[in-house]
Amino acid sequence: MKFLDYYSKVDLIEQYRRASKRLILLDYDGTLITFFSNPSDAIPGDNLMEVLKKLNTSKNDLCIISGRNSDWFDKWFATLNIHIIAEHGGCVKLKGQPWLKKETGADNWKEGVRQVMNKYVQQCAATFIEEKEYAVVWHYRNANASEGSVLAEQLYQEFNNQLPGKELEVFSGKKIVEVKIKGINKGAAIKQFLTGSKYDFILAVGDDYTDEAMFRELAAVNNSFTIKVGDDASFAQYHLYTPQMVVSLLETFSYVIDR
Repeated sequence: MKFLDYYSKVDLIEQYRRASKRLILLDYDGTLITFFSNPSDAIPGDNLMEVLKKLNTSKNDLCIISGRNSDWFDKWFATLNIHIIAEHGGCVKLKGQPWLKKETGADNWKEGVRQVMNKYVQQCAATFIEEKEYAVVWHYRNANASEGSVLAEQLYQEFNNQLPGKELEVFSGKKIVEVKIKGINKGAAIKQFLTGSKYDFILAVGDDYTDEAMFRELAAVNNSFTIKVGDDASFAQYHLYTPQMVVSLLETFSYVIDR
């Protein structure tokens, strides 16, 4: 693990300053903002929005890439004319364009997933199910820590045994277990930006397992830099400890005067 220390940060800022065209890929929860007990409380504050607004220049292609759904982004980011990738790549809204949503066929698979997850909601207080367009998620952030962790492993293994051969996959993330349609991930989602890449600076920042596909995709891309928030093992080149450190870095970028 390599922390983004002072000297690495200075070098990164210099690479940013010298670039003629930049791509900045940012996760949201746990990256730009700390986790909240209730996900609906994790709304972008004025300082974050101001920093993002300053970064949204002609030299920068700014993209938020998150597991949140398109309706949530329409509510909180409508004033920013930036690229948005929602539900880990299921929904894409390029700057100035309408949402494009992947066609995945019937979603009758969700009912069976909900039934399994409901058993765990009944067993573990303060847990709940979130249904998205391309995924169903069991949240246990507010549950008893030890009980939640044990049941999360059980739920993960239950799905892991059920899903082989189906067009679904299960992941265990930060206080969640998620079942989603196979092939929808951040690595696949960012390929549209990398084909015939015009960028001489690419930065990707994220904090969870969903961001690892993005980090792996960028590993062999020239002039790319990847940052993991937290100290978990990662494909990322650097680590920062908190969302506040990420926003501080972005704010430093925003002070660079483009010519």
